[in-house]
Amino acid sequence: MSKINFKLLIVYFSLVFFYTSVTAQSKQSLIRGYVAFKVWEKDKSSKDIFIPEISVYLKNLIDGSTSQPVLTDLSGRFTLAGKRDMRYQICWKGKDFISSCTDAIFSMGQDNQHIGNVYIHPQQRNKVASTLRPVSSQPVLAQPAPSQPIVSLPTDSRLNTIELPEGLVLRPDFVLPPGFVFPQASGRNFTTVYGEVRNDDGDIPRFLEPMANVNYFTKVVLLDRNGHELNRVAVNNFGNYLLPKVPTKQDITLLLTSENHEVKQVILKEANLQGSSLHSVNLQLNNSAPEIKPLVAKDTAGKTVRQVRPGDELLIKADIKDKDGDAVKVRWMILDGSGEIDDPTADSIAWKLPNAEGAYRIQMVAYDGKGGYNRSTVSVKANKEGLVFSGRVVDNQNQAVGQAEIEINGEKFSSKSDGSFNSMVKNADRFVL
Repeated sequence: MSKINFKLLIVYFSLVFFYTSVTAQSKQSLIRGYVAFKVWEKDKSSKDIFIPEISVYLKNLIDGSTSQPVLTDLSGRFTLAGKRDMRYQICWKGKDFISSCTDAIFSMGQDNQHIGNVYIHPQQRNKVASTLRPVSSQPVLAQPAPSQPIVSLPTDSRLNTIELPEGLVLRPDFVLPPGFVFPQASGRNFTTVYGEVRNDDGDIPRFLEPMANVNYFTKVVLLDRNGHELNRVAVNNFGNYLLPKVPTKQDITLLLTSENHEVKQVILKEANLQGSSLHSVNLQLNNSAPEIKPLVAKDTAGKTVRQVRPGDELLIKADIKDKDGDAVKVRWMILDGSGEIDDPTADSIAWKLPNAEGAYRIQMVAYDGKGGYNRSTVSVKANKEGLVFSGRVVDNQNQAVGQAEIEINGEKFSSKSDGSFNSMVKNADRFVL
């Protein structure tokens, strides 16, 4: 009986497993898109607000099975994997949003797809609204009871959502026919609040620096009249937020949270939030990012360096100003294997360069603990030969002069045919051309 080669057997099964995994993955394609809510402004212009933290998944039209859900990121973006040659709807769930699926059906082929925006709608009432597909220009819902106030809408108006007394919502692409009227919702219990969030300097309060382990963004918290939290939403990468299902018949508070800093915006019930299904409330953080003066590398004698050599030690001091008077902390990061630093959290550091020639970088992040972030980078090129001088030689008519002899501190070289020159010169306290 022949002996079994267990090593070859293990390799065989490993290859089979690897092939099976790759084959299974190769039979899938990706579908990408964004989840958004479309806002129609008073001037009839539209704006898309991209919604983070919405659960999105695929629904198989053959057996009704669903894929593993993913949450949209701070750009409202999602990526889903589906089996090829299958047909899917894209479905979603989110706190205080109407759960639904797309009318569009997506067939998975060999290529990945980007479908653009998927538009979702907030809940407006205690009872979750349904989605209607109008089948005629004069639906029954256009005939109100005599006791209900009437609103006449202009011809071909396109609205994001149309709230009817029953809490029903028409499709966002529904075009109103001429003279279409419907009962105005009265006494709505909830509305939707959206807006922009900015720092005092007008910047979006968002900062991402993986090397410093920083992924900073703000959130807007909805509090009821007793200070109890009703909802909490992230401000997206574009500085926008959207709060669905905001109570209209009580005082509420919008709490903007930013690390160790908070800003409150109280909205009284007298503000008549129930008068509209959508309200714009912009929020300001009342904070600015620290200002960093350009970082300068100096030698151990305190002189600004023009040339650095491999293995040199450089001194750098952070010069930071915070106009809010906040205490500022720093964190230094070595980029691309650019040597070592003595203390990554000190205002002044010693930077030891590698012993090889090359270009090296170091970066500093400054932050105030209230959401104000800024960064600055120092780059140096270490070599043993000296400083690079470059330029172009021209005559009085601005024509290139080739083969012109150039001398810097006694070192001679010539320009090229187009008048350009590029040469290394030994470091010195001053240079004579």
